[in-house]
Amino acid sequence: MANGQWTLKHKLNVAIIATFLLIAAVAVVVLSDLQRTRMTKAIDDIRLLLETIVQRDLEPLSNELFEGRIRALELRIHRMLDVRGVLEVEVHDAQGSPLVSTTTANLDQIAPLSPDEMHGLEGKAVISNETWGGQSTLVFAREIRIIGTQLGFISIRYALGPVELAELRTRQVFIGLFLAILLTMLVVLNASLSRMIIDPIRALRDVLNEMRSGNLDLRVKTKSSDEVGELGKAFNEMSAELSATYREVDAKNGELRERNAALRNEITERRRAEEEALRLQRLLADVFDSMPSILVSVNPDGTVSQWNLRAQASTGLNSHDAQGRHLTEVFPRLGREMDNVARAIREKTPFVTQRLSHQKDGETRFEDVTVYPLMAEGVSGAVIRMDDVTERVRIEEMMIQTEKMLSVGGLAAGMAHEINNPLGVILQGVQNIERRLLPDIPANVVAAQEVGCSLDKVREYLDKRKILRMLSGMRDAGKRAARIVSNMLDFSRKSESRMGPHDLATIVDDTLELAANDYDLKKKYDFRKIIIEREMAQDMPSVVCIRTEIEQVLLNILRNATQAMAMHGTGEAEPHLVLRTYLENGHAVIEVQDNGPGMDAALQKRIFEPFYTTKPPGVGTGLGLSVSYFIITQNHGGEFHVRSEPGQGATFIIRLPLGARQTGEGDPSLRV
Repeated sequence: MANGQWTLKHKLNVAIIATFLLIAAVAVVVLSDLQRTRMTKAIDDIRLLLETIVQRDLEPLSNELFEGRIRALELRIHRMLDVRGVLEVEVHDAQGSPLVSTTTANLDQIAPLSPDEMHGLEGKAVISNETWGGQSTLVFAREIRIIGTQLGFISIRYALGPVELAELRTRQVFIGLFLAILLTMLVVLNASLSRMIIDPIRALRDVLNEMRSGNLDLRVKTKSSDEVGELGKAFNEMSAELSATYREVDAKNGELRERNAALRNEITERRRAEEEALRLQRLLADVFDSMPSILVSVNPDGTVSQWNLRAQASTGLNSHDAQGRHLTEVFPRLGREMDNVARAIREKTPFVTQRLSHQKDGETRFEDVTVYPLMAEGVSGAVIRMDDVTERVRIEEMMIQTEKMLSVGGLAAGMAHEINNPLGVILQGVQNIERRLLPDIPANVVAAQEVGCSLDKVREYLDKRKILRMLSGMRDAGKRAARIVSNMLDFSRKSESRMGPHDLATIVDDTLELAANDYDLKKKYDFRKIIIEREMAQDMPSVVCIRTEIEQVLLNILRNATQAMAMHGTGEAEPHLVLRTYLENGHAVIEVQDNGPGMDAALQKRIFEPFYTTKPPGVGTGLGLSVSYFIITQNHGGEFHVRSEPGQGATFIIRLPLGARQTGEGDPSLRV
C-alpha cells in the first residue's frame, strides 16, 4: 500500500486468498461430512463383527448360563478377547448383576443395565458410545434367552481409538495435500496475474508518469494480444494522438503567446492613452472648474453636457444633476441665449451679449454672456460663458461720474475766477463810495462845498434813506460771496492736497458753508431748514491732515444725513444735526449726529462697502462713504465707524491721530 491506498496487486491477492479460503471452508465441510460417513460405516462394521461373535457363541452361552457353569462362561468370554479391538466382555444375570467379566485392562466394569434397559433389549442388540480409560469405546449388549426366557445378557466393549486414529491420519493427509495444492495454485496464480496484468499496468503507469513530466514520445511495449495488450495498443494510439495534439497546441500556444504579447503591448499603449486622456480630462475639468466665470457646455438641442463649480454655486445644482436637462430648466437666466447658441453653432462665430441685468438679494447685478461654438471635428455644441461685470459697470459709472465731477469742478473753478473779477470791482466800488462820504478826507468836504451843500447834509440824507445801510449790506454780501468762492477754489485746487496743521472747527464751519450753498442740498432737501448745533472743543489743537479730504468726508456725511432725514423722515421732531469735536486718547474726534431713521446691524456692516447704497437708482453711486472710509483709514491712519439703532438716528465718528502723518498728496480722484 502507498499512502494508505491498496494497490491492484494487493487487491488481487486479497481476492485470491479470500477465494481459496472459501474453497478451503467448503472442503472442510465436505471432509467433515465424509468423515462422519466413514465413522458411521466403521461403527456399522464393528457392530456386525460383534454381532457375529455373539451370535456364534450365543447358544453355548445360553446353555452354560442356564446350567450355571460359570467357569465355562469365563473361558468362552475370555476367548472373545482375542478379537482385535475387544477390550472387555461381561455376562449379567436377569437382574443385571455381573456374573462373569474379563478385560484386557484393569479398568471400571461395564455399567449394568437398568431394568428398563434390560426390558428394552427384547432380543435385540444395543450399542452405545462410552469413554473408558480415557478412550472412546463402543459397548455392544445382547440378551441371552433360552426357550423364551431371559437368562441375562452379554456386553462387549470395543475400542474405537484405532478407527478414530486412522480417520485422523486420513484427514491430516487430505488437509495437507489440499493446502499444498492451494498454496501452489496461489503462487502460480499470483505470478501469472503479475506477469499478465500487474506488470503491464505498472509499465503503463510508469509511461504515464513520464508523459506527465512532458515526455510524450514514450510508448508502452505490448507482448500479448489479449485485453491488456489491446489496452496498451489503445494507450499508444492515444499517446501518439496526444503528442500530435500537444505539438499542435504548443504551436498554437506559441502563436497565442505572440498575439498575447502584442495584445499586452496594445493594451499597455491603450491604457497609457486612456490614462493620458483621463489626465487631460481631469486637467480640463480642473481648468473648467477653476475659471472665475460661469461656464456651461450645451448640446445643439439645448441640453446641458457639463458645467463648472461657479455654475453649481449660482444654481445650487451639481454637474451630474444638470447633465441631460434643458438649459432653460436648470438655468433660466441663460435660456434666453438659446437663439445665440443656435446662431453660434450654425455660423461658427462667437456671440456676445453685454450688461444683462438681474436682481439678486434686492440688488441689481450685471452680466456679460459670450457663446462660443465648439469647432472640433465630430463635436457639435457650444460653451456659454457668463461673467459678473457688476463691479466693472459700477467702476465705469464711477469713472463717468468722476469725469463729470472733474468737469464740474473745473467749471466751478473757472466760474469762481470769473466771478472774482466783477466781485472785486463791486467790493472796491462800495468801498470807494463809503470813503467818498467820510468827513475826515478834506477832498470830500471841498467837493461838497463846490456843489453848494455840506457833507454832513449829504450823510444825513443818505442815512435817512438808509443808503449807508444798503452800502454796508452790499459790502458784507460781497465779502461773503468772496469767501464762498475762495472755499470753492480751495476745495477744487489740487495744489492744496497736502498734509498740514489745520483747525478742525474751521474745517467744520467751511464744510457747513459749502453744504449750505450746495445746489442739491439747498434746492432738493432745503439744508437751511435743518437745525445745526456746533459743539467744538475749546482746547482742540491743530490736527495734521489734508484739509480738502476732511472737508470731502464731512460733506459726504452731511449729504447722506440730509438725504436720509428728507427721504425717511424724523418723526415729529425737526431735522437736527449735531457736529462736535473733542479729544480722546491722543486722537481728535469729529462726530456728526442726526435724528434720522437710523440703521440696523446688517446695514451698518455694509455701509462702507463700495457701490452699496439704499438710495433709488440715479440718486447715488454707493461710493461716497467707501471713499470717505479710505480717506480716513488709509490717507490719515485714523478710524471711521458708525453707531446707530433703528429709529434712533445715526452718529458717524471720525478719529484722527494728533501726531503728524506724512503721506504726501492725497488722491484727487477719490473726491465724490
